[in-house]
Amino acid sequence: MVLAVRLPFSTPEEFLQRYGANLTRGGIYLRARALKAPGTPVSLEVKIDSGRVLYGMAMVSWVTGTSGQGVTGMGIKFITLDTASRRFLESAAAVMPHARANEPPVPRNVGPIDARPEAVPSTDVAPSQAQPVLPSEESGRLVIGTGGSTIVAPPFEPAALGPMTGPIIGIDLGTTNSCAAVVLPNGEATILKRDGQSLVPSVVGVSPRGRFVIGTPARSQVVTNPRWTVFGFKRLIGRDVESAAVKDLISRFPYEVVGTESGEAAVKIADRVYRLEELSALLLREVKSLAETRLEQPITRAVITVPAWYNEHQREAVREAGKLAGLHVERIVNEPTAAALAWGFGQKRAQRVLVYDLGGGTFDASVLELTDNVYEVVSTGGDTFLG
Repeated sequence: MVLAVRLPFSTPEEFLQRYGANLTRGGIYLRARALKAPGTPVSLEVKIDSGRVLYGMAMVSWVTGTSGQGVTGMGIKFITLDTASRRFLESAAAVMPHARANEPPVPRNVGPIDARPEAVPSTDVAPSQAQPVLPSEESGRLVIGTGGSTIVAPPFEPAALGPMTGPIIGIDLGTTNSCAAVVLPNGEATILKRDGQSLVPSVVGVSPRGRFVIGTPARSQVVTNPRWTVFGFKRLIGRDVESAAVKDLISRFPYEVVGTESGEAAVKIADRVYRLEELSALLLREVKSLAETRLEQPITRAVITVPAWYNEHQREAVREAGKLAGLHVERIVNEPTAAALAWGFGQKRAQRVLVYDLGGGTFDASVLELTDNVYEVVSTGGDTFLG
């Protein structure tokens, strides 16, 4: 769901002066005739005459005016924002004490809050920096564990795909770590980093408090919360749960691997089954967020690399994960082919080459036949647990 708002202010300073009571670090209040239900995820863009001031993923936290009292509007809670938006909010918090709150404000003249979602995941950090959770069709609640933690566990749905414009990033969706790269306007390829870190651990989990954690926070709970921490799922995606490969893999993981109605391998956390496309999408969204922070613009297009031994069903699962993460997947490229392209593209070689892929969780070797600018995988093999 895309929510684009244009406000009649000339400068950011005028926006804060006249609309600042409706803004905090954690969210914004917007008057509207057509309201979205609390819990609805949105891709939010707020513009003024001089350009965009806020952009990112958000959620409708509550609404006003539906009971006939007050003004009709929505409290929008920020989930992830781009770098420019976060800077703008920090500047607002520096001059407006109320803007330091981590929840959307309730302006004095709009009346009482009429409705809230059934369950909103708790967070220990500012919403603009929180780990993203994929959009859902409905709000559900599961009470899990002895502590009575709550997980929002609805079905996942595709994120709103942005326009097919802007840079195309390359994503290595790895077994152990994932990362992104881009070719700069000067022709130089560079690995994208955020806060000095380029690698995102390929781990997704649910904390004991019921909050989705992705990357480093998820990896830190592998030992303390292994049943709710999923890693190495690149080996399982797109496979039949009854296949010999999956049966061999199940014994190596502490989390519970189950089958979906269609027979594909999935993961069960508490009483909820998650498809591996959904968990991969969470990871891809984290990589996408890293790229957006570094490039300071929305990213909607990507090329994703996969092992050469992936079959078409597994490749299609990666495409679906990209769509769930809000990405137009321009190409799915074999990892050894990508390495060979980086080495020899444009040199019009005619030879056979052997590419070793020494990954963090797997070790593969592929033979490629190069004819001018045509790269064909002849054979591939390896060990999915040597890395």
